[in-house]
Amino acid sequence: MNVGTAHSEVNPNTRVMNSRGIWLSYILGIGLLHVVLLSIPFFSVPVVWTLTNIIHNMPKPLAVGAERSVEAGDGDT
Repeated sequence: MNVGTAHSEVNPNTRVMNSRGIWLSYILGIGLLHVVLLSIPFFSVPVVWTLTNIIHNMPKPLAVGAERSVEAGDGDT
């Protein structure tokens, strides 16, 4: 092992996004969310775009918060 050199292992987070079909699924999922929100009659188009953006961005902070709470719980035991 060479100290101070980068290892050749690919970042596992990027490996998931390069899986076969993941980008198509991702785009179709966001499109489906947008169409479902558009089907609600009292939402205007700008409101639907805003909700699509907010809902799309919600999982990341929730995942980070869940990850941190699990780590904090492991240290207490």
